[in-house]
Amino acid sequence: MMKTHAAHPNTLALMEAWKRLAENDAAALDGPIASDYPGIVDRLFILQRASKGDYSFRTAGDEVQRLAGRDLTDQNFLGLWHAPDRALVDAALETVIADRGPTLIHARGETLHGRTIGIEIALAPLNLGRSEQRTRLLGIYQPLVSRRVLGERPVFSHKVLSIHPPAPERVRPRLRIVASNG
Repeated sequence: MMKTHAAHPNTLALMEAWKRLAENDAAALDGPIASDYPGIVDRLFILQRASKGDYSFRTAGDEVQRLAGRDLTDQNFLGLWHAPDRALVDAALETVIADRGPTLIHARGETLHGRTIGIEIALAPLNLGRSEQRTRLLGIYQPLVSRRVLGERPVFSHKVLSIHPPAPERVRPRLRIVASNG
């Protein structure tokens, strides 16, 4: 499980819900519900991995699309990022799939007029089966301050401030005992 590094309450709520569902925890249905976190649904999105470097939005909440200033359906998530950061974000997405755990990206969103906003993006796999099957990612796009600081301008580009990948699964050594009575 990723370390949360003082994540926003909405991000923490989503990651805790994902963890309960991933562990098939019977308490998952008894946990917090969306109405406990106003606006969280409008900040959610789902990515579909078609191939390495191609992570298209299948759906995106209203707040995500408002901040982007456009309909994101079928657009590549990597296209939102400042060119030098695309490889970092691509590697983070591949790690989510390979390690079957969530990752957290702290970023700075910038408008064409130079206004900036802190953004937190958490991503987690929706299918925990074989890696070929883990092609969809659930994400939350959480501004860290009011979007009013942008002056109603859309976020044009994102720059990575930090990436917190999932902790790798611990591989426990398997011990085989062979007895020879010969």
